[in-house]
Amino acid sequence: MAEKIIIASGKGGSGKTSLCTGLAMSLRKNGNFVLIVDCDIAQGCIDFMLSTDSNALYSWGDIISSGCEYGDAICSGGGVDYLTAPKKFKEEYSYDNSMKGDEK
Repeated sequence: MAEKIIIASGKGGSGKTSLCTGLAMSLRKNGNFVLIVDCDIAQGCIDFMLSTDSNALYSWGDIISSGCEYGDAICSGGGVDYLTAPKKFKEEYSYDNSMKGDEK
């Protein structure tokens, strides 16, 4: 079963991305599969922290809006897989919109 670790803070510049990257690299070196999902819309820099020159064509936002398949949005760096954040927020990413059509 997959374990999930969430690193969050409302304050910018507190080291969330640095902690996430270090933890992911450590887990990967111990043989774990790691997927980082960058949620910092418009300012995500997980690819920079992983020292990749990736110009990701897709983000997790493209998956949500059916603009690509999951596998097309996955990037890799330092042995760690990651999904980049969208460059700007769209209303379709909100919880309220994700619940449309669902039985409550």
